[in-house]
Amino acid sequence: MDSYYEAANALLKDMVEWYDAGLGGFSTWSPSIYDTAWVSLVSRTMPNGSMHWVFPECFQFIYDHQLEDGSWRAPGCSNFDDSIINTLACLLSFKRHETRGSEYTDLPQRIEKAASFLRGATRSWNVEAVERIAFEVILPRLLELLESEGFHFDIPNRDTLYEIYARKLKKIDFESLYKPDAVRSGALHSLEAFAGICDFDRLAHHKRNGNFFASPASTAAYLMSVSVWDEEAENYLRHVIEQYKVYGNGVVGCAWPTTVMDFSWSVCNIMESGFKLDKLDKHSLTRIGDILHSYLTSENGIIGFAPNVTPDADDTSKALATLLHIGNPFPLDNMIEAFEVSTHFQCYQHERNPSVTVNCNVLMTLLHYPDPNKYSKQILKASEFVINEYWNSNRVVEDKWHASPWYPGLVATRAMTKLLHLHTQGYLKDASENLVRVKIPAVLFKILSTILQTQNDDGSWGINGNPEETAYCVLSLARVSSLPHVASFRDQVDASIAAGRRYLEPWLTRKLEANALVWLEKVLYYVERICRSSVIAALNAPVPTYSPETLFPDGNISRFDRLFSVTEDLRKFT
Repeated sequence: MDSYYEAANALLKDMVEWYDAGLGGFSTWSPSIYDTAWVSLVSRTMPNGSMHWVFPECFQFIYDHQLEDGSWRAPGCSNFDDSIINTLACLLSFKRHETRGSEYTDLPQRIEKAASFLRGATRSWNVEAVERIAFEVILPRLLELLESEGFHFDIPNRDTLYEIYARKLKKIDFESLYKPDAVRSGALHSLEAFAGICDFDRLAHHKRNGNFFASPASTAAYLMSVSVWDEEAENYLRHVIEQYKVYGNGVVGCAWPTTVMDFSWSVCNIMESGFKLDKLDKHSLTRIGDILHSYLTSENGIIGFAPNVTPDADDTSKALATLLHIGNPFPLDNMIEAFEVSTHFQCYQHERNPSVTVNCNVLMTLLHYPDPNKYSKQILKASEFVINEYWNSNRVVEDKWHASPWYPGLVATRAMTKLLHLHTQGYLKDASENLVRVKIPAVLFKILSTILQTQNDDGSWGINGNPEETAYCVLSLARVSSLPHVASFRDQVDASIAAGRRYLEPWLTRKLEANALVWLEKVLYYVERICRSSVIAALNAPVPTYSPETLFPDGNISRFDRLFSVTEDLRKFT
């Protein structure tokens, strides 16, 4: 429909305008109370010996957003873990402002409310189940800093937490980081965890465009700790505050810029959902392609969510896929060399736990290469890894980079249906019959059944009934409906897609707010442009994505619909 092309082109133009206005970068990641609290802690000693808070607007923001129970939660986020992490950081800021003298007369009462909330919340907190970036070092350091201010919280398994913390610290070679030619490390994204531990003066050479790993909290920790004031770092934080004024004065996000991620995920969502390249805004796509191409060139073919941060397979693969989609390809070999290991692709080098979604995104990039046979070995490796994760799981597969179970389902259905389509066209003939005709169809059917049984009455998916997760599910259904054995309950699938689209249609023009934070960082966040591109994609995607005969022309496939009645008992398969 023309309205969907209008929405897609408006989004593309909007992102390019944001990039240009942002002085070479932009981000649509949601605001972060955690990072804002750290920025509010930055103080500077003036020549006359007096101290002043550098970013009082950040303190004002957290002051204004403390909840009645004493905690802090991001809008649209009821997550228990985040409420504790946010409140720990804000309590530290409140206490230090009180200690140094504050004009806020009710600060002692607010401090007690925050401490009271934390005393109750942390008693039953299962910290071992928390999945956040650098959580094992950030939490213990926050607790130590608060203890120095007179607060102690009884967290279950506290000793185990500090043992892990000690092991993590031993693995970080600060002396190597201090060297001028040191390789960029993920530790630079979480320098607040090392406040008072490392020599920040000797880390200045890692600064890029005023920031450390595009993190406001990390940059704030550096600025609080260096012996000589750094105007460039201060200007970076002021620029981020200015960029986030649309969300309120004084707030920042958990990363800025995030140019690569915003561009790449958004373009891939659009291009993988039936939009024709010649009907999309050529200027915007060319500009995005040139920007991503220049980033990859300057960083030897691998990149992170923004320039000058540690490269990862997720952002690299999506950037490369974007360039393939818009006809400005970049070689894939450096991605493979950097991230391929014996059984899968790692997101970061030396990561502890592999990611299903990262392997799906790498797989999609390889599958979109003009001759996928060139990467047959890597394609089958990633496919086997993803399928086995689903095959061996008795529950919905989750991922460490995303809080929603529907995101792994989406990227898996995209990759596996694309693989089946290419296999029918004569590619990837090394794929085993067991993989192609048994395991992949079974996994796709498992994802399908889970989606069908969890739709809300209003057509949405997700606990809060939110547009992003709903878009994921509609896109997954559009893909999986390409399987020939779905024909026996086509009406149910079509009805589910139609209900999902009725829910999504108003969001095409409605302002998208953070009513569900589904991406994982130090705290949960959402990405407005990625969410919007997902909604546009879900409304436009052809159903089915492929004609069933282009996946299995001979109809020879395990008949999973015979195992149970979908309309009677979907739960037997999940």
